[in-house]
Parts: sequence; structure tokens; C-alpha cells
Amino acid sequence: GPDQVEVLDLTTYPTIKAEVGLVSSVAALPEFDPGDDAFIAGLRYSVVVLDLKDGGPPVCVFRATNAKHELGRSRWLGIILKGGAFDTLVDEVYLLDLGIDCIASDGLLFIFQKGSFQTIFRFFDEIKRKAGATLQVLRKRDIIEGFDEFERACLGQVQMAAKMYSAATAAYFPTLTVTKLKAVAKQFHRDVRFHRSGGRERVVFDPADKWELLRLLDDDLLASPLTALMYEVNSKRVLQVLKRAPEATKRTVPSRASAARSQKQAPDKRHRVAK
Repeated sequence: GPDQVEVLDLTTYPTIKAEVGLVSSVAALPEFDPGDDAFIAGLRYSVVVLDLKDGGPPVCVFRATNAKHELGRSRWLGIILKGGAFDTLVDEVYLLDLGIDCIASDGLLFIFQKGSFQTIFRFFDEIKRKAGATLQVLRKRDIIEGFDEFERACLGQVQMAAKMYSAATAAYFPTLTVTKLKAVAKQFHRDVRFHRSGGRERVVFDPADKWELLRLLDDDLLASPLTALMYEVNSKRVLQVLKRAPEATKRTVPSRASAARSQKQAPDKRHRVAK
């Protein structure tokens, strides 16, 4: 929602960490040159750096901006009242608002405006780089049929790239196999195909439903031990690492009709019953 704040641990994103570190050392920054057209044309953000009296880490307050925030490059005309008459303002003027998009301090980045955050730190480029490295690992493992199309889909949309990277950071990813994927797809009745060719079985990427394979790779499925229903989840928080799957996952899956009835009676969990 609009009142939610996301937090990034910058140790996970070294490129963003480096940029925050650069601007937090104000004394080391070069002096601003108003005649540097290339720099102004590439403006992405303004930042206010607060040095704390107690000597703690500086606090950097970021706000997305662009070249048009220089008054002379915007569609606005600046005028000033002098001696009862208005005159054109010829000085270099930069327009800054009081909004806050992100705050960085002590290795953490607090995100108030996600879209602005992506603009400020070129987050799509960062995620694409990480997802690209992950995809190369998957390519070598040769477990996906139609891999070229899968790679283009992941790198063409920031949400898919982020989900691909999310899967790669999970503890299970290094030991992920087609056998495990097939077992989960069967258990949760997922519409994912598997195909054997050249003596090797692979999971098939379907461009018509680009997200289905990603959901499977990112472990978006769970079984409730309370209701024995199976869910597709939008977010996950690990409560405990189990040595084996809970018994509930071995129960007979209820019919679609009974699952639908149970879902109507259950409170909203922001999940939906898997087909």
C-alpha cells in the first residue's frame, strides 16, 4: 500500500551501496558546474546529506529529479517582483520539492516510492545484471526447454527479473533438479509440461503463461496443515526449516469444488487456491 516502506540491505546490492557511499562523502564530491550540460541532462536525483552530531553514520535523503528541475530548462518562466514591477529571473535556479523517495543510513535503504527508487538507482539495470548471472547458471544446468525465450522474458520485465533473482538466492536453488520440479508440479496440479529429448528430461517454458515456470522456480506454493488446502502465495517468510515435508502435504488433494467452498468460508489470506 501507499503507507508501506520497503527496506533493502545494501550488502546485497553492492552497486547501490557504492553510489550511496559516494554521495554520503560530500567533501569528496567535485564542485557542481552549472555549465556541464551533459551532467545536467543526466540528472536522476537530488540528495540531502545529514551529518549527525553524535558521530553516527550520515543520513542520505534522496528525491528523484531531472534536468527540467533547473528552471531555465523547464517550461516555466521565472519572474521576480522588483520596485512594484515584475522582471525576468535570469539567475540559475533549481527547483527542489520537500518530498522523500528514499533514505539511506548505516547500510540500509528505506524506500518510500518504489518507482522513484528504480529511477534513482537504475534498479532495473542492477536486477537485470543479477538475473542475467543467474540465468547463465541455469543455462549450464540445462533443465529448461525453450531457454532462450525464457531468458528474454525474464530480462525484458523488471518484475520477472527480480523474481528470477529471488529464486536464485534461495537455499534450495543449488540443488534444484527437474525431478524435484516435477514432483512439486504434480503435487500442486500446476500447468507445467515436462519433455524428454536426447536422453534428458526438461521443464518446458510456455510463452503463453510466462509466470507459471517462475512461480515454480521461486517456490510460490504451499500446503496448509490446518485445512489441507494448497495455496499460491504472494510473499513468504520462513518460520522454521523443516527436516522433511509436513504430513499435510501428503494428504489427498480435495476436489476443486470442495476447495472452492472451503476458500469461500476461510478468511482472506491474500492467497489463492492453486488449481
